Amino acid sequence: MAFNKFLRLANGPDMPAFGFRTFQIKGDDVSVALNDAIEAGYRLIETSPSYNNQGDVGDVLAAWLNANRIKRDELFIVTNLPVSNNRPQEVEDILRDSLRLLKLDYVDLYLVEAPFAVKMENPETFKRDSVGNAVLDSNTDHIGVWEVMEEMLSMGLTKSIGLGNFNIEQIENIVRTRKIIPHVLQIEYHVYLQQPELINFCRSINITLLTYAALGALNVISEKQRSSVKAKDDAVRILDLPEIREIAAAHKKSPAQVAFRWIIDKKMALTVKSANTERIKANIDIFDFSLTKEEIEKLNALDKNIRYMDFSQYKGVMFSFWAIERVIVGGQT
Repeated sequence: MAFNKFLRLANGPDMPAFGFRTFQIKGDDVSVALNDAIEAGYRLIETSPSYNNQGDVGDVLAAWLNANRIKRDELFIVTNLPVSNNRPQEVEDILRDSLRLLKLDYVDLYLVEAPFAVKMENPETFKRDSVGNAVLDSNTDHIGVWEVMEEMLSMGLTKSIGLGNFNIEQIENIVRTRKIIPHVLQIEYHVYLQQPELINFCRSINITLLTYAALGALNVISEKQRSSVKAKDDAVRILDLPEIREIAAAHKKSPAQVAFRWIIDKKMALTVKSANTERIKANIDIFDFSLTKEEIEKLNALDKNIRYMDFSQYKGVMFSFWAIERVIVGGQT
């Protein structure tokens, strides 16, 4: 039997296990793609101020809601606190601005994008060093940020709160010092990057996993983008892996659908992006089959600890060790 389409968060809400990521979709493409996604059954919509399209997303959501084509409680809207604003005094303003653009009274999940902040030349431009790396803000305060995240929850501006790309030590520090355990951790996750220690830790304290980059990196993103993606020349593309293609043939599914279903069968959620109508429909067509235990184990064996979204343009970020060279956490280095 196919795994349920929802994951129950520790604080009660049901989060859809499969969602639509609006990353790198702009202008008219947002309207077309998001309309296609909602028509196809996507209910989790992942947005971010750093995607620079929340106004367009909000127009689509408003059109559906105002026409009574969907109810607000059927949607699960995610936004985040970007690295450009990862400071306690900016948590509320960023969320309120996202709500204004999205034309919503609340979001369902508010995430801290990453465990670091960058310095800004102005509200739109990162401060960079002589070789072009974004300069980290050494005063990043995880505890201070999380305290305000908790306030956003109590104020009803979000239904749940979580973290993105944090390691075990950073999560433990928040759990040890704050009132509310993060409801969700968002991480890069695919057959090449399985992070079992982190996954087991999150499950031990009832943190739900929301994942991205299920297919690794299909394209190399320009260094001008806010996040960096590295091509791994020594790794076979995930879609071309013979193990995935063999399983796809057995189930009469595509390799992408198998890669997505593997994550669902491991009881984690994921978001994917596409601006192609047919691909949007195909991507979510994964709830009529499940992988066998043997098939799951075969894909589990492909782990190579390869990270594609490595944030390497941010000087000082060392994701190979899941750590930051120097980040002040709650007043301590």
